[in-house]
Amino acid sequence: MKKLYGLLVLLILIAGGVLGFNYIYKVSPREFISEDSIAIYALQKKISPEKYAEQAEIAKDLGYKFDAKKAEEINRYISQLYVLVDGTLLMGEVNTAAVVDTGLWYPFAIKESTKYFDKDGEFYKLKPEYKQKLEDTEIFKKDLKDIYAIFHRGQIILSENKIFLKKFIEKKSSYNAKIEEILDENKNSDFGVLVYNNSKYPATGIEAASATLDLNKTEGKVDVKIYGIQEVFAGFDIQPKERKILKYADKNKLYISMENFENLEKLIFNKYIFGNKEAITMMWQGMFGITPQEILQEIDGEIILDLEKESAMIPFKTDKNLSKLQDLLKIFNENVTLKGNVLIYGYDIFKENSSPYVVEDKQFINGEFDLSVISKAKDLAGVDLKVKGIGNEIDIEVTIPYEKLKNEINTIK
Repeated sequence: MKKLYGLLVLLILIAGGVLGFNYIYKVSPREFISEDSIAIYALQKKISPEKYAEQAEIAKDLGYKFDAKKAEEINRYISQLYVLVDGTLLMGEVNTAAVVDTGLWYPFAIKESTKYFDKDGEFYKLKPEYKQKLEDTEIFKKDLKDIYAIFHRGQIILSENKIFLKKFIEKKSSYNAKIEEILDENKNSDFGVLVYNNSKYPATGIEAASATLDLNKTEGKVDVKIYGIQEVFAGFDIQPKERKILKYADKNKLYISMENFENLEKLIFNKYIFGNKEAITMMWQGMFGITPQEILQEIDGEIILDLEKESAMIPFKTDKNLSKLQDLLKIFNENVTLKGNVLIYGYDIFKENSSPYVVEDKQFINGEFDLSVISKAKDLAGVDLKVKGIGNEIDIEVTIPYEKLKNEINTIK
C-alpha cells in the first residue's frame, strides 16, 4: 500500500512539474514577436519521417546533400522553430535570432549544451568544430560568424550578436492579431511560413504579407499573400452591377474591378508612392488640366491590362475628360484611341473571349499568366502566375514544373 501511495505521489509530482513547466515557466516563441520584428519564419510542426524521406530524395535529385536520418533525429527534439529579424528595413539595420522550442526535452538540452557550446559569461558560444560543420553545409557555406546561445524560460535562443541577444530576451512583446492569424493558418505547413510585418509603415496601406512553399516531384509552388489595412482597402469588394468588359478578359491579362475607383486614393496617395496629395493634385492640374482623382472618379468600374501587349482597356462613365486624358497618355504611347467612352491604350488587340471568364462576386483583381509570355523570357516557359484579390487580401501563386526547376538549378550550378 505504501508503495502504491508513493507511486501515486510521484506521478502527481511529475504531472505537476510538466504542467508548471508548460503553463507557468515556459514562454511561447511568439512572445518574442514585437513591432520591431519585421520578418518572422515559423516552422510549427514536427515533420513526418515520410516527408523527410521524400525531401531527401528530391534534394539528392536536385544535386544537394540532405541527411534525412540526421534531420529526423534533430526534429525529434524540436517542437517549433522561429527565426525573427528585428530592425528597420529602410535603414538597413537588422539583427536575427532563432528561437528553438525543444518542448519537454529542454532540461536535457541544457544538460547536453556543454557538448556543443563553450560557456562565455552569461552566454554559450558554439564550439569551432560544430561551427565548421555548419559552414560545410549547402545552407551556410563559409564565413559564418560566431553563434551565441542563451537558455531562457524553456527556449534556446541563438544569434550572432551578443548585445542583441541580451536585448532580445528582455524586450516586450506586442500582440498583432494579423500576425497571429497568419501563423495559426499555417501551423501545418511542412516548410513553415515566412511573414513580413509591416506594422511600422501603415501609411503604405499594407499590414502584412506571408509566403509558403510546397515542393514535390510534380511541381514547386510559392504562395504569397498580401494583407491590406482594412480601412485602406474598404470598398474594393463592392463591385459594379454589370461587368461590361469582362468578356474581353483572358489569360495574360489583368482584370481589375470595383464600383468606385476613387477608393484607390488611400492606397495610391501615401508618402511612399505619390507623396503629398495636395502637391500632386496641383501639379497635375497645372500641367495636364486634369487630376488623378478626377481620372479615378470617371473610371466605369473595370480595367483590363494586357501585360503581353502592354495595352489597356478602360471604360469611362462620361466623355468629360477623355480628350485631356488621351493627350496625356500620348506622351507615353502615341497609340491611344477612343471607342465611345472606352479608352484603348496601346494597340487595340482586345477580342471577346470565346469561353466565359469567371470571377467571384466580391473579387477586385484577377489574372492568370504565363511568365515566359509577359516577360518575353523563353527560359520561364511553363512557369505560371495567378493573382486573386478579395476583400483586403491579394493572393499571388507561382507554380513551376519540377523538371523545369531541376534544370534551372543545374544551370545555376
